[in-house]
Amino acid sequence: MGVTRLAVLVDGRDKVGRPVVFVTARNHSLIGRDMDDMTQYMVHVLVRVHMCTVRQRGQESMPDNMCLVFELKGFGLTCMDYPALRKLFTLMTDHYPERLGVCLILNAPFIFTGCWPIIRSW
Repeated sequence: MGVTRLAVLVDGRDKVGRPVVFVTARNHSLIGRDMDDMTQYMVHVLVRVHMCTVRQRGQESMPDNMCLVFELKGFGLTCMDYPALRKLFTLMTDHYPERLGVCLILNAPFIFTGCWPIIRSW
């Protein structure tokens, strides 16, 4: 499933078998973004990933969590959506605990170093 407007792709598995959620930050924009729609979409993705892990576990020994990858190549401040990230973290900790197996941040540009202290504090 790919949704360029929302910058998310759920496809494939990592080397230990976790479903991969791939977020391409440069495709995200705050312009026209509705937080309620964004929250619904986040829940949809998290439920879909969970269903993938449940189906796979029924067939063989598979992890019941996911790999979340943020690709930051081309990232700029216009892509930085603190409220959406905070909502994602809140959803995952309050409603989907233990679903995150690993979170990877790829190709973080220098400008991201200014955003990281804020994100890390959550």
